[in-house]
Amino acid sequence: QPVKAADVSLTSNLSPLAAFRSIALACLEHLQQNYHGALHTEDPEYIHQMRVAMRRLRAALRVFSPLLPPGFISPLKEVFTPLMVQLGQVRDLDVLYANIAAPVLDEMTKKQRDTHKAPLIAMLAAIHQHRQQARNQAIALLDSPAYGHALLIALQALHQQETDSSSSAPPRSLKLPRFAAKRLHSTGQHVARRMRAMHHEHPASLHALRIAIKRLRYALEFFSSFTELKTGSKKQPPILRQLTHLQDILGQLNDLSQAGNWLMAYAGQDASLRAAVTLIGHWHGARHAQLLAGLALALRRLEKQLEKLATLKLY
Repeated sequence: QPVKAADVSLTSNLSPLAAFRSIALACLEHLQQNYHGALHTEDPEYIHQMRVAMRRLRAALRVFSPLLPPGFISPLKEVFTPLMVQLGQVRDLDVLYANIAAPVLDEMTKKQRDTHKAPLIAMLAAIHQHRQQARNQAIALLDSPAYGHALLIALQALHQQETDSSSSAPPRSLKLPRFAAKRLHSTGQHVARRMRAMHHEHPASLHALRIAIKRLRYALEFFSSFTELKTGSKKQPPILRQLTHLQDILGQLNDLSQAGNWLMAYAGQDASLRAAVTLIGHWHGARHAQLLAGLALALRRLEKQLEKLATLKLY
């Protein structure tokens, strides 16, 4: 079964760098737990979880960047970038096929099927072909020495950082709760700025907000074990619940925004395929309106939760 990210158990007496190592190693473990399934099954969730693991690792690098030595972050990012790009393309095409195009065919009336079934099936076939090509390329990359090399570089960097006693290391007096509070505050402020800059008609601003929300959510999850946001219980804390909900809405809006470009590229100058694109766009019109309506409410709720972030208790 695909494995989701597990909570990282941190204690407040850890040094910030020790906490970073624990989080980074947990991200690499999450990556590897889904490796076999991604390589040997057709379940798209394995690739999705590998992508999540790498996003969480990047988020950890960003959160702890003020403490990490010069030249530490770039090599780690660069070595995983080709895999991030390839797995991202697979995930985008999985969503395009299963969430954007296929539901239209599944829910068409008989009258609509008589008119539009053939071009929709042709469009689905085109998406499937590109999706399979992207998946084959991703599997080839995962099965290549480059993937193992990337893991070795990451583990070596973390080991060297663990034994680093140079002057660039943060002072021992810097406590994890204090560091976490500062980083959560600055990340929360960044989300607030993105919320103010957001405009419904500008997909780039929605995308920027989604990225900021994702980073805050991951940071809260990283530090949850020594805050009042412990995630082990079945009931998710309100701020994490709102961040997850808003990230989902913005993710769906981003999927719809990107879908048009993909579909038009596959349609080319084919009139019947262009008609299929129009039909898909029309079918998702109501959903798009519902998402925008839900976005306004979710933003108001998150704004209230962000105000409480400044008073978050860390133990």
